Amino acid sequence: MHVQGHYDFELKGHILYQYYHCHVSQPLLLEQLWEWGVDISSGQLNRILTENKDLFHKEEDAILSVGLKVSDYINVDDTGARHAGKNGYCTHIGNEFFAWFQSTDSKSRINFLELLRAGQFNIRNHALCWIHAERTLNKLIPFSDENRRILDNVQEQVWGFYDDLKAYKRSPDETKKGQLEDRFDEIFTQKTDYQMLNLA
Repeated sequence: MHVQGHYDFELKGHILYQYYHCHVSQPLLLEQLWEWGVDISSGQLNRILTENKDLFHKEEDAILSVGLKVSDYINVDDTGARHAGKNGYCTHIGNEFFAWFQSTDSKSRINFLELLRAGQFNIRNHALCWIHAERTLNKLIPFSDENRRILDNVQEQVWGFYDDLKAYKRSPDETKKGQLEDRFDEIFTQKTDYQMLNLA
């Protein structure tokens, strides 16, 4: 049995499984370990749960990247969530083969696209996914004719890009690929005179 520090990997694995998978709280987990005769303090238990988890973080980061590369499609959703005592959002990206979650402070289309970029998102293979970002545009209610015109223009750009992307998928071309990637960034990161649209 391999031991690193005071506790072997089998015990550490049990502790991590109970806490993260079975959602057993630290106080209950500590009580269980004491009942089993394990000499452990609450501080030691906390360190096992929180320190030296780089391997897990690397695996988590790889899940999104690999999932995007091997999937023909993905589903995306986000919801309000508290993280580190603050209100924020949790974004899910995945399908029946993988699930990836990320907590952020923003629910904007820019934030969504940054999460996809972190996973080395390929717009050619996942055309439907970024349409999720367009859903937030439909929720906007412009209060002036100028804002309505700006919103209509951006939505027209989004759907025009989508049509061009579908055409590209039927007939791929390296020149078009670069143009589409540049256009993608221009559309989804543009700033307008409609502030609520910029925040969407």
